[in-house]
Amino acid sequence: MNSLNVLNDTLNGTKADKHEKVIVLIAACIDLGIRRGSEIISRLSDLGYDKGHIALLLKHNRQGTVDKLWIRDNDGLYSLVKD
Repeated sequence: MNSLNVLNDTLNGTKADKHEKVIVLIAACIDLGIRRGSEIISRLSDLGYDKGHIALLLKHNRQGTVDKLWIRDNDGLYSLVKD
């Protein structure tokens, strides 16, 4: 079982909703070196999450938006925003 599966199982044991779970899992992907949007979407959809929802959260939480949890460079690779 990989670390994303373990994290997903842990999140499923919490009160977090799907929206919150996807945000945490996207951040985990980026931290694990899974940085291309299509790969993030594929990995999380394999865990049962909706591809459209994942894509929406990737876009919504990029730098330049209100939440700014991650940035996407010119090569399409995501990185976490550092405080």
